[in-house]
Amino acid sequence: MSKHIAVLLFIPFEVAIILLLLEFSCHGFLYQKANDLSEYAIKLAEQEGGFTDSVKQKVAGRMHKDHLDVNGFTVQYITEGRKNYGETIEVNTTGTFTYRTLNVLGTGIGNFSKRINAPDMGYSTVWYRD
Repeated sequence: MSKHIAVLLFIPFEVAIILLLLEFSCHGFLYQKANDLSEYAIKLAEQEGGFTDSVKQKVAGRMHKDHLDVNGFTVQYITEGRKNYGETIEVNTTGTFTYRTLNVLGTGIGNFSKRINAPDMGYSTVWYRD
């Protein structure tokens, strides 16, 4: 009888661990998507000589395609406008992921958020004549 009680007490703990591992993998997946978006934005900006309107539109389209805009992520263009050859280009993709596994009876107690920050930097490869 005591073995059955021990198993019944262990099952909820086991389920919570499995759910927490799933949430860790979701956090890692969103972190990878944010890094990919930052890398994509830098690659486009390097080819076009800065964060032009067309680059921002393409990044917004990729963000929508990857469903990052639904999850509350934002892209912050640290360097704006055209950049000449060799000048730095910087971007930062930020958002948050909320772990809900430890939520106690749906009250919100036990929820905690982890900030996702994906900065990236590159150099312009375009020569401009002034």
